Amino acid sequence: MNQNKYLLYLDECDCEMSRAVLAREDLTPILLRPKKAARFLTQQYIDDTKDQLIYVFDSENIDEETKRFGKWCEEQNIKVDFVGNDSEYYMQAANHFFRNLDFDVVTDEQVSWVRDKVKMKQKVRELGFSVVEFSAVKDLSEIRSFIGKVGYPVVLKPRSGMNSRDTYIVHNDDELYRVPLDYSSGKYMIEQFCFGKEYPMDTIVQNGKALQTFVTYISEALMNAAYYNRLNIHLTCEKTPKVFAFDPNTEMQKLITGLGLKNGDMTMELFVGENGEAILSEFGWRTSGYHAIENHSRSYGFDMYNTIIDIWCGIIHSEFPYAAKGSVGALYINNKEGLITHIDSANQLRKMPGVIDAKVISEKGRTYHRLHMGNNNAAWALIQGSTKEEVLEYAKDVFRSFKIEVEENDESSNQ
Repeated sequence: MNQNKYLLYLDECDCEMSRAVLAREDLTPILLRPKKAARFLTQQYIDDTKDQLIYVFDSENIDEETKRFGKWCEEQNIKVDFVGNDSEYYMQAANHFFRNLDFDVVTDEQVSWVRDKVKMKQKVRELGFSVVEFSAVKDLSEIRSFIGKVGYPVVLKPRSGMNSRDTYIVHNDDELYRVPLDYSSGKYMIEQFCFGKEYPMDTIVQNGKALQTFVTYISEALMNAAYYNRLNIHLTCEKTPKVFAFDPNTEMQKLITGLGLKNGDMTMELFVGENGEAILSEFGWRTSGYHAIENHSRSYGFDMYNTIIDIWCGIIHSEFPYAAKGSVGALYINNKEGLITHIDSANQLRKMPGVIDAKVISEKGRTYHRLHMGNNNAAWALIQGSTKEEVLEYAKDVFRSFKIEVEENDESSNQ
């Protein structure tokens, strides 16, 4: 007879959090899988989870699905003890499902604050935080009116987008008229470009308290790194950057309290102004991408994924704050346009100073095109050092040394 507690977990893909859930020996996971997510599951992941408890549901018919799930649990003699979601795309559906099971999770209004960037910025401005000028837009005349007030450059992007997909930095009228977005859909927004230095942050939250905030240094704004093939490393700061005129954990606590969030991880992107002030950009109620959680875990010597799972399960953590043991960063090497005739191997990457892990994604003999998104990488490498500065120097050497050779080709290949 199963003696473990049951964790109902929204399972949309094979990712680090999913693997951490599956590895827990003290929990029996129930994988709550949206039907629409099936095409994103690798065969390896399907094989690895075939013996798990899996419930496939229609994310657009939650009320009926939770009734059906209740009957399924009765038949299986299962009582759900805990729930967990780390999906941004399915956040509303997952939490609706969980609320129907009488769990105290985020409301639809809270989901809108962390998913819809217009409502997000309206809310944080109401809470007293600094944000750039912004507006929802439905046609070119509204865009022209906004630009007339703030000037160029501006940013056009989806209100609920991810991974900087369909995000455009616009510097002049010519660029504006080339942006291929359907504004009439009501799905897009415009905002003033911020010239401050960008810093992503992650905050572990338990019972509404910000236990600790971890700051990431990025070498270049994500879109600039992707578009112009510049050094793109995201690395954990082992101490608060000197340019901050604020305490990051205090700032995050103010935001978490204002949003009424309780248990999980908040990821944040903010800019630091010329006087060291915080200018909030975007945030999410989930773990960060770009290896940030792994970087923080290695830099501070604890397992951040399992800590978040613990928090979902009500396990109290009193050991915070952790002290940094060094710095770890993830270097991303962009794809080049064309047919790849040569690309260095992951083994070559791993032999370079400071590199502790690496993966080459793109393949020789395939044709790649630059995609209009932040994450279009040919390879990545995890790099470790005693300080942020040491990691950055290692990263520069790797970036200069890694070789991708291409030739022009009219064919395209989806990654």
